[in-house]
Amino acid sequence: TYSWILTGSLICFCIVNVLGLGTLAHTIQAECFASRTRSKGGAFTQLITSFLGFICIEMYQVVEDDVGVYFNYFIFSCILIIGSIILCFTFLETSGRDLAQIQREME
Repeated sequence: TYSWILTGSLICFCIVNVLGLGTLAHTIQAECFASRTRSKGGAFTQLITSFLGFICIEMYQVVEDDVGVYFNYFIFSCILIIGSIILCFTFLETSGRDLAQIQREME
């Protein structure tokens, strides 16, 4: 009776991820970090992304066994939707601005 949850959550996850939120962290780092700290910021971003990816992979089977396979995709979709909403209200528009202007506004 709840088989539609898996399909709906998977479709929602794929749509939101493809729209850019899944890869946005690597794009944002180029605009958020100054030239002198960009390599360290990029390394930190990659470290966090890899760690969270590892956690997701390790927890997938645990969640599937305890709750069901649909719940994994439901969680992923909810996190991406919440992240998209937060990003819309907290991140600055950067088109047409140079790095110095962006960094001044972020301080």
